[in-house]
Amino acid sequence: MSFYELTPEISGAGGVVWRIYDNRVQIVLVHHQLHNDWSIPKGKIDAGEEIEACAIREVAEETGLNCQTEIYLGAFHYIDRYSRTKVVKYWSMHAGDDEELHILSPTLEIDEAKWVDVDDAIEIVSIARDRLVIATFVGIYNSNKLKDIANIELDAMLAAPKSPSILLRHASAGDRGKFKSSDLDRPLDLKGQQQAIKLATTLRQFWIRELWSSPAQRCLETLEPLSETLKLPIVIKDSLLEGNSFSSKELFAKYLLPGVLICTHGDVLQFVLKSVANECSLAIPGFGESKKASLWLFNGGSSTASANGAGNFKVAGYVPPPQL
Repeated sequence: MSFYELTPEISGAGGVVWRIYDNRVQIVLVHHQLHNDWSIPKGKIDAGEEIEACAIREVAEETGLNCQTEIYLGAFHYIDRYSRTKVVKYWSMHAGDDEELHILSPTLEIDEAKWVDVDDAIEIVSIARDRLVIATFVGIYNSNKLKDIANIELDAMLAAPKSPSILLRHASAGDRGKFKSSDLDRPLDLKGQQQAIKLATTLRQFWIRELWSSPAQRCLETLEPLSETLKLPIVIKDSLLEGNSFSSKELFAKYLLPGVLICTHGDVLQFVLKSVANECSLAIPGFGESKKASLWLFNGGSSTASANGAGNFKVAGYVPPPQL
């Protein structure tokens, strides 16, 4: 089976259901009696069901709330407790402004549902991918409708053991064929500049200790707003330039490290995804989904190489490009 043919055995969807309460952002967490864990509401897709319809139905079943999907928060890939490959896609869902409609009435396998301040939710959820989903939600909403009415601090999340390894494809940089100088010097176009600014808002929610970049101008410019925001220098790595690859041992021991954000090119990103898919047995979709200015986050197990140099990730999360 080729990398492009990797297809999850199980698909599902869920939602970060949110409200503003007493000038605080709150989201819904649900408790699964069978698994004894707190998580974001989600569930498996039914035969013939559209994926967004699945998210709406599962949220309704697990919380009693009837919400519509808003912003797509990304797809998260992992191996379930039965050793099956699984992908769950998430959307934000606003509960509305009428507090009388915010009463939670869980059904099916959920024995408790509760509204939780979003920064507390980071600590309460039981699994790594839910922390990544919540952080993605906060990053998106801090850049628009929530930024003026909620002061969200996620410092409680930013401990190194919980921090993901982050892989970023550079932002939009125009047409390669129309750029007359060295391709190494090709800059971001206007769309790419806007994406870089948005990415800085999203990515500041994660604990990032180092910024690594290909020497290409478009990669460096993608990281500049984040570098200014985090007050971190950009470390240039020639090995991240187009056309390069690494051994699996090098990749997991020297590059995919907790708290390190790498900005690189499509072909390098494809190589990394293929390596993670093969070494960690994760069902990761093909390169076509990895658009410019999109992110991949790796977490869920030890973020360092095992003794034989293989990766040990349990979660791979795809975050689409920022909305402009």
